Amino acid sequence: MRKAIVLVAVLAGLALAAGNWIGYTPANVSALPRNLENGVPAVLPPGGTDFPNADTLKYDDNVPSNAWASYQAGNGFGTKFIRPVDPVTLSGAMVYLWANTWPTPGSGRFMVKVVAADGPGGTPGESLFQSDVIDGTRGAWNYVPVGVPIVGYDFYIFELQADSYPDCPGMSIDARRNSPDKRQFDYQGGTAVEASEAGDWCIRAVFDWTPSTHNVAAMVFSNLPHDTVPAINLTLQATYRNFGADTEVPGIRVKMHITGPQGYVKDYLTDSTVGRMAYRGQQIVTFHPTWHIPDTAGDYVLQTWHELATDEYRGNDTMVKTLTAARWATYADWTSPHYLTWIAPERTTLFHPADFGLAYPVEVNRVKSEFYWHSSYPWDDSIFQFVIYAGDGTTPLFESDTFRAANQVVIQAPVSPPVTITSGDFYAGVRPRSINGYPATLTDSGAGGHSYAGSPGGGWTLYVPAVGAGCEFFYAVGARTVSSGLEENPSAHPRTAVSVTAAPNLGTTPLVSWQVKQAGPVSVNLYDASGRLVRNLFSSRNAPALSGSFRIDTRNLSSGLYIIKLQSVGRTASSKLIVH
Repeated sequence: MRKAIVLVAVLAGLALAAGNWIGYTPANVSALPRNLENGVPAVLPPGGTDFPNADTLKYDDNVPSNAWASYQAGNGFGTKFIRPVDPVTLSGAMVYLWANTWPTPGSGRFMVKVVAADGPGGTPGESLFQSDVIDGTRGAWNYVPVGVPIVGYDFYIFELQADSYPDCPGMSIDARRNSPDKRQFDYQGGTAVEASEAGDWCIRAVFDWTPSTHNVAAMVFSNLPHDTVPAINLTLQATYRNFGADTEVPGIRVKMHITGPQGYVKDYLTDSTVGRMAYRGQQIVTFHPTWHIPDTAGDYVLQTWHELATDEYRGNDTMVKTLTAARWATYADWTSPHYLTWIAPERTTLFHPADFGLAYPVEVNRVKSEFYWHSSYPWDDSIFQFVIYAGDGTTPLFESDTFRAANQVVIQAPVSPPVTITSGDFYAGVRPRSINGYPATLTDSGAGGHSYAGSPGGGWTLYVPAVGAGCEFFYAVGARTVSSGLEENPSAHPRTAVSVTAAPNLGTTPLVSWQVKQAGPVSVNLYDASGRLVRNLFSSRNAPALSGSFRIDTRNLSSGLYIIKLQSVGRTASSKLIVH
């Protein structure tokens, strides 16, 4: 039996220390062959054309994790490439088309378009090349001969669909956007718009050239999150590559300069290369000290460059990346811990985005809480999960893996995929594993009015302390207003994607995550291998968010293959689930 509300004042002697696209995500993806990472491409033009200094310029990480397609023929996706020297000959383009698993019936028909970056500010300008329709191979890299000189400007390579969805191939994308700003684009109606999808398109440039003696380039950032929150430590890394004919010795100085809101400037995070870099070799540089993001939300611009004095081409020495730090939204005064409570089964805060100056759509990408262990009220268990529910208090939007609380330690967790709220309020808080409600949550001693106890099935009750005037739980979410980009187009169709993962410590209750790009009815169902409906996992007549997650209990299911299918606004996506 769950106990009633319990609130304990912290005793004085125990004072606390201060668009137009559809997407598909597979369940599992294997890495591409290693020989495609650098150097001469594995697939060359017919006839064995000789490339004496052929090289492959890329920003993807070799692991396609998703696939996208446009509903309209002629649209597509593209990458802007920074030439390694001037001039080069763009010998060809490489495009990785998604396998036959999606779309259905699909095809391999696509085109390649090359455009000079000679417009204002390096935007697309003169068209340099347009291929005929190519019948490509799905699930493989496709080489398209180009053979145009690139002189005095950088360039874009676009993959364009010859047919409308679903009679088209899927364009592959990796899982993270490690390329610098303004490198990844959607191509719609003859116009290139910076892509909103997370990841780098699997598009590569094959070029022939006469290498300089010394030429080191800044290529991509490494291990950066899609966005972050203030007041955390973040290790910054960048990859540099040697396009020069001579091997470079260790000790090339590299720097990182950061600017941000309210005049923030960080000069300089520094480091040096530590190993020799041969021609076509590369090295990941980790910057020191670790960057502590200020306690201010906003856009932080990261600029990195090297200081090789003998470098003969300066056009690729520097790269820039904008990292958004969402603000921490909380009603509690975290500087004034006063009470603790272990009311069960769940404790949440009801967030109203407008209270924090946030306009819809709002993206929640992180959650945090702080707990307190009192010697008079020891915990019988310290395991908990973070949870997020829609404003109806019932619809699950996110459930984290399990965490172990510690005394007076702030526990943070990423919300992955981020939860997007299109309207209304939402609940965020914790679900203790213990039926007694431990670990105990900290509160302040303010007016209260936003903290609730209960459960999605049993309802939520405003938390009113037994002593004092009120209080708020120490819960916070990292939240930001997001631009809908191409989704503002009224003709845009929703993207539907579903993925299934099984947390290592909860193998019988895999986590189902869903995501759409347009508000509307959402239904997630489980089917067996024969196509028979096993059960409805989740449904909403008008989902209050664009993404969510929940766990399912598979202990009563027979071993074998199952299909999880999402339906939304007439579109579907599916993912496999294997029950052992």
